[in-house]
Amino acid sequence: MEDSADTEQNSNKRSAEEATLENTERADADGSGTKRVRTDETEAPDGAAPAKTGTRNVNDNDNDNDEEDDNDADGVPRSRKSGPSRRGKQKTRGGAGKLKGKRAIRQEEWGPRPRNEDDDDEIVGGVRIPKRKVALMMGYCGTGYNGMQVNPGVKTIESELFVALEKAGAMGFQRAARTDRGVHAAGQVVSLKMNVEPPTIIEDINTHLPEQIRVWGFANVQRKFNSKNACDARIYEYLLPTYILRRPERVDMYPRSGYGDRMGAVIPEKPSFDKLETPIETPEERQERRKNYRMSREDLAKLREILKAYMGTQNYHNFTTGKAFGDTSAKRYIMKFEAGDPFVREDIELVSLKVLGQSFMIHQIRRMVGFAIMLIRTECPVSLVSEAFKKTRMNIPRAPGLGLLLRQTVFRTYNLRSLGPGSERPPIDFDQYKETIDAFTEKWIYSGIVAEEKKTFEFDNWIRGIDERASEIRWYLTKDGKLVEEDRPKYEGLKGDIKIDDGEDEQGSAVDSD
Repeated sequence: MEDSADTEQNSNKRSAEEATLENTERADADGSGTKRVRTDETEAPDGAAPAKTGTRNVNDNDNDNDEEDDNDADGVPRSRKSGPSRRGKQKTRGGAGKLKGKRAIRQEEWGPRPRNEDDDDEIVGGVRIPKRKVALMMGYCGTGYNGMQVNPGVKTIESELFVALEKAGAMGFQRAARTDRGVHAAGQVVSLKMNVEPPTIIEDINTHLPEQIRVWGFANVQRKFNSKNACDARIYEYLLPTYILRRPERVDMYPRSGYGDRMGAVIPEKPSFDKLETPIETPEERQERRKNYRMSREDLAKLREILKAYMGTQNYHNFTTGKAFGDTSAKRYIMKFEAGDPFVREDIELVSLKVLGQSFMIHQIRRMVGFAIMLIRTECPVSLVSEAFKKTRMNIPRAPGLGLLLRQTVFRTYNLRSLGPGSERPPIDFDQYKETIDAFTEKWIYSGIVAEEKKTFEFDNWIRGIDERASEIRWYLTKDGKLVEEDRPKYEGLKGDIKIDDGEDEQGSAVDSD
């Protein structure tokens, strides 16, 4: 009798364990890789759910080990180790299913299929608040910030945006392009999931942002949308004070250049790499010189010719940091690079340069602008641009980040699909916010660039630093466009790159994404 009772008790125990395990398998169906084969059902006592029998597991990976789960299928604690559980079944806690991924769903009894982990809707007061994947369009003045990307310990655009999105109920985004320290943006895009129900959601976000960071609006996108990968091209603008194009203070700074030749400079027998002295001026003298400078028609025509020479697919290893000539990623495609007509803002003449390209490397645009500045100042031929695309390593100065602006991220392919037949998703369109963006750009970016330059003489300080170290770059600034490699210094430092430009940390964030 005792044997019979023990047999019946063991049988009931196994049935209970199998029923528990079946619930576990159902709860785990969406993420465990467990395949189930159901054979039949057995009756259960009144009021109890029927138990399953003859159920077996076929695990895709029997050695899968979840470090967070300490219990066997029967709820008994066990040591954490690799390999299958004691019974060869899926590991569970207290009979509950364990979903792989960001969330663990505990399901004590049979119920609806667990929600996908992408469904991050909030439950507030018993009401489900839907979150949708969107492309958030925004702009900012980068003055006073250490770039776009979050950088612990320093103030960045993303750190401000994180706070505002959290307070407004939206978090977790992906940017379309990164910007460097002090660089601005008028048409940036970040993708994220957020609550789109309140009609005032954009106003709510802006309420928690400083005035120099604004969100324009959003467009609903598909769940797999990635703002960086979906971005076809970027439009950058560089606002250049024209007085930076003035000729060097000393004719012996660039003796082989067209300017040096025109002024009768003497070419030394042996190259010297000593630091050169520049004339000392009072702040009033510097301000007066900056105020009175006006760009000549000849310089404007040459500037446009230089920018045109950058167009097409070229090897920009000399226009970035740490790229070898043979690195295929150094090749970039520039679709358009143009210079507008000069205009005056608060007694400073400026010229706007706009470049459209698929993608850019760290400091690429600033070096392209810096090279153009030097070719005009030293009166060297445009043909030197093609020399910079060749194998010889040239240390090209990068222009200050103050003048650089991410004008707009372009989503042409995505927008064509969104406007196609059967699509219900709106395009990512900045034009609908044009007046607001233009007003912001004028108030915070253009005015901010001018105000910072008037206050700090940043461009003037930069060009003085270049001239003081002229000996390190004058070997390629020649009137006939031929490099004098015997006068080339032995570049030292980070992968052969000398910091002669603005002293900025080379390890900072990229100007924009690859």
